[in-house]
Amino acid sequence: MEQVERTLERYDEALLRQVSDKLFRPRSQWPAEELVARGLAAVGNAAAVDRRLQALPPACRQVLALIGHSRQPRWRVGGLLEMLAVLGRTRMWGRC
Repeated sequence: MEQVERTLERYDEALLRQVSDKLFRPRSQWPAEELVARGLAAVGNAAAVDRRLQALPPACRQVLALIGHSRQPRWRVGGLLEMLAVLGRTRMWGRC
């Protein structure tokens, strides 16, 4: 969780708000520190993560499944695009 916290703290405020909107849909203009804290809580909530994953297009879920099977946490963008191509999902490049 420390890695997630450090990552969220480094985000530009506009990006942090965009990620927060997708992750837990804040109801008002919370300060950045509050967004980070609520983001951490959402990431630790299995039901919330499951809801967000179900909202993704199938190709995105397939790529995440491949990443999980690989047990490699870091990927170059080119490698992710190659996985999408192998899955026949070249139209999904900008949507995952």
